[in-house]
Amino acid sequence: MNVGNERTATIKELAETIVKVSGKKIEIKYDKSKLVGPLSRIPSVERIKRKLKWKTHTSLEDGIRFTYKWIESNHLIDRHLERTC
Repeated sequence: MNVGNERTATIKELAETIVKVSGKKIEIKYDKSKLVGPLSRIPSVERIKRKLKWKTHTSLEDGIRFTYKWIESNHLIDRHLERTC
């Protein structure tokens, strides 16, 4: 079963939300030389709604905020920066 949100978000919106949540000054850069994939994908969550009476309660920004805090609290961001610097 797909567990997601029927609301679509662009890569730009995702990137801007991550930058906002992180509180960091990050310049978003796009590599226009790469191939473009599907313009959008919308998961069908009808099955999980029907079978489990499930529905989305978390906004994109809140979900990214919760995830970012979890990653930060587990020092995963620090570990990534250590490997890339």
